[in-house]
Amino acid sequence: GERFVVGSLDAVRTARSRNSTVELCNKLGIRTPATEFVTHGDAALAAGKIGYPCWLKVSGSVASQGVYRLADRTDLDRALERIPSHAEFQIQAEIEGDLPAVTAPCRDGKVLGSFSFSTRYDMSHSGTPPHATVLDDARLEGILDKIVHALRWTGGIDLDLLMTPDGDFALLEINPRLSGTS
Repeated sequence: GERFVVGSLDAVRTARSRNSTVELCNKLGIRTPATEFVTHGDAALAAGKIGYPCWLKVSGSVASQGVYRLADRTDLDRALERIPSHAEFQIQAEIEGDLPAVTAPCRDGKVLGSFSFSTRYDMSHSGTPPHATVLDDARLEGILDKIVHALRWTGGIDLDLLMTPDGDFALLEINPRLSGTS
């Protein structure tokens, strides 16, 4: 029988890099929160530009590791102490809203089937949420299709998003696996 394997090395690298994910979304016309790619040297300037509270997100991190909510400059300084100087990371605007996700098995850039769900914002900050509800919104399938096609993805994929105050979606990350919530 046929087996699912993970996507190509380049596709996985894009999914693991938060900066590459934002670049892909920009290319595909998919909304993301306001984002600045930063280094240790310019993180404070970027956080000031984005505005506090904001998020610092390190590429290559798993679960909720490498994601820091920054209320102020002190939080930023503490987070930077934990991040290696060579690490790729970004500062991203905070958007308060429920967290929808869509997950699917794929083959050669085609979605074979999918389902979407949503987690309340207050239950979404510590890895796999304890509660989620089914969400049926064709816009999520459209976002999924664009990303899967662009990456020519094979295997499981999970997109984590935020519901924006205007009722739109903003993509947070691409996970190169099926959702933990599934």
